[in-house]
Amino acid sequence: MEVIRNPNFLKTFLKEGIYKVSPPTVRYPLVVLFENAPAPVLPESQEDFLEKILQAVNLRLDEAKLINRLSPNPEDNWEDWQEIPSQYLIAFGTKIPVFKVDIPLYEVKYYKTLSFFVADSLADIAEDKDKKKQLWKVLQEMLLKN
Repeated sequence: MEVIRNPNFLKTFLKEGIYKVSPPTVRYPLVVLFENAPAPVLPESQEDFLEKILQAVNLRLDEAKLINRLSPNPEDNWEDWQEIPSQYLIAFGTKIPVFKVDIPLYEVKYYKTLSFFVADSLADIAEDKDKKKQLWKVLQEMLLKN
């Protein structure tokens, strides 16, 4: 299904008023972005690794919203940061499409009510002890700061 974002077409087609649909009311403790071209989900080894990462910050995998940027779902095509269904976001091996600037790796950024960071891909982190340390440090800063 393709999302039509042309208001003039919609006005003509619908012959009624057009109303902006509010962002989804479902909120998640965390949104995780990743890229996996062969399939819409993470490979099993990466999913297991992500599950261990989340357990370390007192979250379960089924609590997080996982989004493969290479298998877009229309509801995940956010036009601005307010549409992101969480106050926390991690991008593993991909950019955050809402922000048009490059974000340095492993650096927590804050924008209004959103806290986020960009990291290497899960596969790269799993293989590199220094990247694991960097990830743990930034996770603590963002999610365990209380």
